[in-house]
Amino acid sequence: YTQRDGELLFGSEIKSLLADPTVRPELNTWAMHHAISLRCLPDEHTMFKGIDKLPAGHYMVYENQTIKIEQYWDQPFEPKHTMPEQELIEELRKVLLETVECHMLSDVPLGAFLSGGIDSSLITSMMAELSDKPIKTFSIGVKEEDFNELPYARQVVEKYNTEHYEYIVEPDLVSLLPAMMWHMEEPVDPFAFGVYSVSKLASQHVKVVLGGDGGDEMFAGYDRYFGNQIIDYYTMVPKPLRKAIIEPIIASLPDNFSYNNRVQKLRWMVAMSDDTSGERYARSASFLRFGPSHKELLYSESLWNELGDNDAIDYLLRYFDSPQAKNDVDKMLYTDVKTRLADHLMTVGDRMTMAHSLEGRSPYVDQRFAEFVGQMPANYKLNGRRLKYALREAARGYLPEELITRPKQGFSFPLAYWFRNELHDFTEGIFKASRLVEDGYFREDAMTNMLAEHVAGEVDHNYRLWLLLNLELWYRMFIDGQSVDDLNQDLQSRLAFDKNGTHASVTADSTGVLHTPA
Repeated sequence: YTQRDGELLFGSEIKSLLADPTVRPELNTWAMHHAISLRCLPDEHTMFKGIDKLPAGHYMVYENQTIKIEQYWDQPFEPKHTMPEQELIEELRKVLLETVECHMLSDVPLGAFLSGGIDSSLITSMMAELSDKPIKTFSIGVKEEDFNELPYARQVVEKYNTEHYEYIVEPDLVSLLPAMMWHMEEPVDPFAFGVYSVSKLASQHVKVVLGGDGGDEMFAGYDRYFGNQIIDYYTMVPKPLRKAIIEPIIASLPDNFSYNNRVQKLRWMVAMSDDTSGERYARSASFLRFGPSHKELLYSESLWNELGDNDAIDYLLRYFDSPQAKNDVDKMLYTDVKTRLADHLMTVGDRMTMAHSLEGRSPYVDQRFAEFVGQMPANYKLNGRRLKYALREAARGYLPEELITRPKQGFSFPLAYWFRNELHDFTEGIFKASRLVEDGYFREDAMTNMLAEHVAGEVDHNYRLWLLLNLELWYRMFIDGQSVDDLNQDLQSRLAFDKNGTHASVTADSTGVLHTPA
């Protein structure tokens, strides 16, 4: 929504506002500054200066040309349930089953997204239990084994005899970017490709799908949730020993470019060993993206002077330090629900499913279920180093033991590999013709140096490179006004040149070993 000349303009999409000739699209530098650190657009902010969105759990009153925003719901974390463990796990299983049954109400065909992780697998298994005929399931994968969860999804398919459909995603995702960006109205996260691709597959067979979004944020499914404990143990080592021996060894380790990158986690531990619990959590949320040191190199002098003092960590600490949650685990979960879940995962899920006229439903973020889980004691979510403890216990009897106990993998694309191969020359060409550089926001040398460091295997910049590439394409579409067709044609011509051109590039095989063409 936006206000112009005493009038309120609002719509479900920003494009409806941009259709008004009085609304001139401008980059919201504050929102961009936070988005490249946090992976989401915080609260009311959008990528467009002067255009806001209504935060989750809020409503707007517009009266006498004045806007008033009020909160109507927030996830409760108190009082805590006090029933014995076995009784609480059984109640959790019961509430989730009832929630899934409610979300299955539909007068059109429905199915389930099935990634192979515990969240979507448990939803699928409960749907199968509640259905009198085989349910339809949809999965996507990639050729690279380290990133592929299809074998785990197939275990659920076999156990419940689902009507299953699969699709292998190829590394030509850039060709999908213009259409996806048009629907997202903001830079496209790699996560969105998976949702977009599986939604396209599902839309050929059903009109409604249930998925596992929110399971990690409800039950503490990310490594950073127990990262504080690991750092506490690390700080027990005498500081002289850490500084003289351990930290130099960790600093010398090369990146391994895998999803579960242990080197990055060790560096995260070292970098945050002197921080408070809240600071550790907040910094971990942006550790693989753009921190202040990256931004100082990337931004033009004028942009850095404007935004340099606005640290994204301070924004996260507003939620972490709020009285809504009492202990560190719940504080992390609450902050993720207010930021990552509301402004990233749910936004991507809604826009990428509706891009294919598909309705996505997420039982884990159902109001009743979210309230029940929020009031579970924190040790039912993070139990020692056991992530999602209560959900894993609730899954017993529904899923094979291997799926219950295996570490989180998460569906992702081998972007680190692709930026060193298929996407390298294309990305370099985009950076060298950057409109964000031309209009005085970024520095070209910082962008190309980051790509060079990545190709040389010095630093894994894959997510930062993806953010820069998408910011550039978003700017061309929404600020410069390039149409989807024109932008797609431009990208295809660049990709065609990169495939047929004569310039050499550095490549790597699937093991990550660098090779230079003869």
